[in-house]
Amino acid sequence: MSSRDLQSLRISFKRAFCRYFLDLSDPTLIADPTEAFAAAAEYLSALKRSLGGEEFLRKLDEELVALAGEAEQDLRQRLRDRSVALDFTELGPRLRECIEYALQRLTADS
Repeated sequence: MSSRDLQSLRISFKRAFCRYFLDLSDPTLIADPTEAFAAAAEYLSALKRSLGGEEFLRKLDEELVALAGEAEQDLRQRLRDRSVALDFTELGPRLRECIEYALQRLTADS
């Protein structure tokens, strides 16, 4: 898999996660994590194939921190002119939820 394809999957996951996180903050919606979970599984599967099992596990926490920071930055940028207040303390746990789901799928598929 090319680094371009991997980057595309990463961006897709980040976008799906941001949509899910925004839905979580809207009291009129029932947030459905299905798209974010599927995108996380697809991205992590490709990342694991690209890096190999041991390197993947070493880099996973680093990647989680980077994704959380980028997602928060993207959401703050997107909402800067709106009066929407998000609870960013929940961003990390919700992102971890997606990652854990994806890891369970990777383990089940192995």
